[in-house]
Amino acid sequence: MAHTGNGLTAGALEFRKESWRGTAGFYRLARTISGAWWLIAPDETPIWWRGVNEVGRGRADEPYAQMVAARFGGEDNASFADEAWRRLTGWGFNAIGPGAAGEFLESGRPHVLTVGFRSTAVPSLRLGGANVPDVFDRRWVDVCQARAAEVAERWRADRDLLGYVPDDGLNWAQLPAATAEGGAPDRPSLLQICLSLEPSMAAYHAAWEFVLAPYGGELAAMAAAWGAELSGRLVLRQWTQEDRALHSPGYRADDERFTREFARRYFGTTAAALREHDSEHLVWGGRFTGIVSTPVLQEAMTATDGLLLAANGAEIEGNSGGLGPWLRDDFAWNLPVFQNHEAAELSGMERMVSGGRAALTKAINHPACVGYNWAAWRAGNAWAVPPWPAGLVFDDDRPVLVHVEPLRSINVRAEAMRVALG
Repeated sequence: MAHTGNGLTAGALEFRKESWRGTAGFYRLARTISGAWWLIAPDETPIWWRGVNEVGRGRADEPYAQMVAARFGGEDNASFADEAWRRLTGWGFNAIGPGAAGEFLESGRPHVLTVGFRSTAVPSLRLGGANVPDVFDRRWVDVCQARAAEVAERWRADRDLLGYVPDDGLNWAQLPAATAEGGAPDRPSLLQICLSLEPSMAAYHAAWEFVLAPYGGELAAMAAAWGAELSGRLVLRQWTQEDRALHSPGYRADDERFTREFARRYFGTTAAALREHDSEHLVWGGRFTGIVSTPVLQEAMTATDGLLLAANGAEIEGNSGGLGPWLRDDFAWNLPVFQNHEAAELSGMERMVSGGRAALTKAINHPACVGYNWAAWRAGNAWAVPPWPAGLVFDDDRPVLVHVEPLRSINVRAEAMRVALG
């Protein structure tokens, strides 16, 4: 176990008896009397998780992978992993986030495992920006059970595993909040997409049955409630292909009901399968892309132990504080959303670091936030706002000092800062 030396023990904090989640000897979650959530490591140390995503060599044809091969040898993955881990811990990190190469999931390195239920025999919805499995397919439950059994067989006894994330990069095709005030969305949302699928998809039939039921099975009554001129189902499909989105109050109400049912089936089935085959490890909801609506988050939180909420690339609606515990995922402060644009007297680099430090400090002080994952290990394998990359090392293996130096100063004080919350 790598989580030692911060001076804390579970007995140093007073936790609510009913709040504990997880199994002793593995990672657990608990909430203090004052309301702050903590991760409890297997050695009973309360920690604030500080991980890095996508740690690895990368593809063989990339400059970074070639540099690693020249330095450590083409097959010496263990030496490279040891050196990278030494550097990460030196920068104050204490974990490996999602997307790591296999050699990083060994030898006492705390890590997260993405299960990959979506990459199975059940088809996915890939229309209008949606990227979720067809949870109405009759094979969905059996496929989840089989995948969970396979993963649990390998990882059930691993005490360095934080827990399971069902899938990576789910997009629920949710409407932006602005549409409730009359703004037009750029593309259709989940219900409209499902109503426009090919009839071979189970979600197509489920959506039509779901949406027509409150209107006595009458398309005309449904169309009137939505304020839409729909002469038939094919008209709606044509609109979807043209990115013509429904967003009236009547449609939004039905879309929210359907989205909630869809999310309930996804998170409920995946979490139940994982817990049936591995009752020791935590189950996390996420990882999301695009807009994430309150119904999706609520259903995820109901079914799982905690959420991975992306700080970049995902618009979180609603109050995440009411959904805790959660772990901030894909965090990087080189995006405009985290930069301090009010401090005009500072340079661009100073505004980035200033705004980013403030955002990370806010996360540490958030009662429901139990940690974060920095977005990327390598500078070349993630999005970036020039001239600063998102990763922690350049392709020549030099550290990106504009990130690692201020990050280390915050990382090493994370638990001490959080203790003040109780």
